Amino acid sequence: MLLDGSKKKLSDPVKGLDTHNGAGLLFYRGEAQYLQGNLKEADSDLKAAFKTQRTIYKETPHPFLTETLSCLGKVYFLNKDYSQAKSYFMQAFKIQSAYSFVKFNTILAEIRRELCKFLRMNNKFVVAEQELAYVLTIQRKAYRNDNHPEIAITLNEMAELENAKNNPDQAINYQKQAHAVLAYNELTQHPLFK
Repeated sequence: MLLDGSKKKLSDPVKGLDTHNGAGLLFYRGEAQYLQGNLKEADSDLKAAFKTQRTIYKETPHPFLTETLSCLGKVYFLNKDYSQAKSYFMQAFKIQSAYSFVKFNTILAEIRRELCKFLRMNNKFVVAEQELAYVLTIQRKAYRNDNHPEIAITLNEMAELENAKNNPDQAINYQKQAHAVLAYNELTQHPLFK
């Protein structure tokens, strides 16, 4: 029902939005439906939001996924489908746990990458190279792919190190890898670039 009391149907505001914004709108609309007690509509919007979020974040754990699954759990709890509610809550817990792992490891990687800059500037090339290799390993494990923008930053730092070591061919190789990651993200319209 609209503010004026009429029941005319409004057009769907999600249509025409990009995937990222559409997923957010579906979630907030679903959450609003849940809060108003419209559980069937909430279920529909939240499931659509989760499906869209999965296309955006793929296997990367993200807090938006946790929020959506938790809200779905609440919907099913109110519908007295406790088994399904528990399933959604457990999925949310697993994603949140994985997200915490990713967050911790990405912070660790950033700190170690900064350390590498200091090592490079002080001509500690061997240690810097070992640290950057470790940072790249941490990032690939945390992000579960080779195309995250943070990986491009690390590859660029590896290029800087090779340049400082007077290895221009290897520096160019790392620079090309970094550019390929950034190009991939621009082509796939990664949410960080919107």
